[in-house]
Amino acid sequence: MCTAIVVLEGIDPGPYLWWAVQFARVEGNHLLVLSVAKRGSRQGAVALDCESADREDPICTAVRDAVEHEARCREQLDDATCEGQVPPVSERITFAVKHLAGGQIKELVLTAIRTHKVELLILPRERGIKSDSPEYELRRQLFRDAPSAVMQLVASEATAELARRILVPSRTGKNTSNALHTAAELAEVNCGQLTALLVLKDFDAATQVAGERIVRKLVGRYTGDERVEVRPRATVASSVAEGVRREMHKVYDLVLLGATYLSRVHRMLFSSVTEQLLTTPNGPPLAVLRPAIPLGSLAMRMFENFVGESVPQLDRPARLKLVEKVHASS
Repeated sequence: MCTAIVVLEGIDPGPYLWWAVQFARVEGNHLLVLSVAKRGSRQGAVALDCESADREDPICTAVRDAVEHEARCREQLDDATCEGQVPPVSERITFAVKHLAGGQIKELVLTAIRTHKVELLILPRERGIKSDSPEYELRRQLFRDAPSAVMQLVASEATAELARRILVPSRTGKNTSNALHTAAELAEVNCGQLTALLVLKDFDAATQVAGERIVRKLVGRYTGDERVEVRPRATVASSVAEGVRREMHKVYDLVLLGATYLSRVHRMLFSSVTEQLLTTPNGPPLAVLRPAIPLGSLAMRMFENFVGESVPQLDRPARLKLVEKVHASS
């Protein structure tokens, strides 16, 4: 198992690699960095030798710095910080870097996911990125087609510590189960605390008590056996986005939301709530996680691709001619 991150042109990789290293700690201690190279670079996927020949490559240097910083932060965890539950010292994160270049970046990324058995693909996103940019389109296609779990991540330049205060907006459903489980694992290895938030639109004492009970049930159902402190919280707001936005501006290191895989492209990327939160001008690092695509959906996608590639595609004049022929023969 490993975690992969796609490093796009025009984005400072440092903050995103820092988060990728932390999630790699949860997903198997190995990180694959897929760096989209500048135009004119050697076509295809090129593996770098970050230990010798390519040691001074900027991406190799940035990944190495993130790995070493994570190791230093982990060494500082003690009984006082972890309340007597210090995670066992584990091996340092290993990593590999590949440069991708050419006109088939999406296919190169999907091939790497299959080859390296990637469990989680991280896609960096800047706040307010234009929806018509090539980077946004590549991210949209990977979110739609990558078979692994996929995370859209908005990082913060000021982030330099382990994520120990994590907020997960919660509701029933598989999207919440994956987000809660991942957040609980991250909080456990970082000696952190998880806050599960439920937004209520109507308020009275009974409603708030019921809301907190719902959150406790969700946490108990989805977090598994992770030894992590979980704080259930219910808040009142006119909309889910408003409630989450108000809560996320408190002291949190990460806000993690769940997204559901859907087959239709225009509904795949994000719901209106998550999109509103991702485009919030300021705030803590924010991630949106969708689970791996179910095997049945993968099979259907493969069949659709096979039909699209194997069955001749007709242009409009050819389709009109075919229709006329069918009607003349009937």
